[in-house]
Amino acid sequence: MYLIDGHNLIGSLRDISLSDPNDEALLVQKLIGFSARTGKKCVVVFDHGLPGGRSRWSTAAVEVVFASSRSNADALMTERIRRAADPAAWTVVSSDNSVLTAARTRRLRTLTSAEF
Repeated sequence: MYLIDGHNLIGSLRDISLSDPNDEALLVQKLIGFSARTGKKCVVVFDHGLPGGRSRWSTAAVEVVFASSRSNADALMTERIRRAADPAAWTVVSSDNSVLTAARTRRLRTLTSAEF
């Protein structure tokens, strides 16, 4: 299972731009393809969706979550890392040092966005 910082990953891709108004939807489509090829499930977290929470874009393989205006993706990811029941089953994908440190502290595997 992958826990992915969506905007960090978009920022490391050559074929999707953070300035594209459809950047999140394009990444979700890529992750659906990734899950189909690998059999791995993903949770992708984005900053500031309205109203926040689980998105209707979610599928059985890719859960899409938007932080509310009172939070951010890093905080949501850190909370999920803290609550992970089986840390060995998770890989965290982010370029944010505080998120990666939280994951390493709980012994979750980590990849930077560029490595993913």
